[in-house]
Amino acid sequence: MNSIFQIDGPLWRFLSLLGDMVILHILWLVCSLPIVTVGPATVAAHWVAMKLVRDEGRGVFHEFFKSFKANLLQGIILGIIFLALGAFLVLDFYLMLEKIEASNMFMLVMLSLLCLFAILYLFIFIHVWAVQARFSNTIYKTITNAFFIAMSHVRDTSIMLAQDIVLVVLAVVSYAFLPQVFVVFGIFGVPMLFVVNSRKLRRIMDEFLPQAEHRLDDIEQGK
Repeated sequence: MNSIFQIDGPLWRFLSLLGDMVILHILWLVCSLPIVTVGPATVAAHWVAMKLVRDEGRGVFHEFFKSFKANLLQGIILGIIFLALGAFLVLDFYLMLEKIEASNMFMLVMLSLLCLFAILYLFIFIHVWAVQARFSNTIYKTITNAFFIAMSHVRDTSIMLAQDIVLVVLAVVSYAFLPQVFVVFGIFGVPMLFVVNSRKLRRIMDEFLPQAEHRLDDIEQGK
């Protein structure tokens, strides 16, 4: 029983993880405020999250800003691409649902295709930030690699997507009906999704360990 309360025991490690998640939320939020930097902030948050699940690294601040700096330019481009695609999907869904009728087969088919495209977008979205964090590649290769990784790990990607949807729904419901519970989501914020996904993401990334170690070496050297 005493081992639980030791400084390196499971309780303290859990409390330390919670504290690191709060710091990660603040860093991600502050660095995302200019909007244009939401991409590198998200890459850096994934880098830290994948470190946290294995209790690695030299602290949240150090790891976050190390990755943020290393991925600034490509992260900005990725952020713009995925924000634009996300806005395009939301607008398409809005316009289509405004016009759709049960008897209009063409619109139903188009809506089905749009849903498939949205799922594909979310699949790639889940992986692309971790891929950018762990690999040195062009924007095109990063996105295509994220696509192929998602398609070769459909089960794990589906589980991560389902987890994210459940957490988002819980956040929305608690905001509307249980503000006391919403405080939890307010404290840990969006990076909570990254940490929840990181065990699977880290395991998937480790399948490409030789390339990932090359990326790790680059970042450690400040390249």
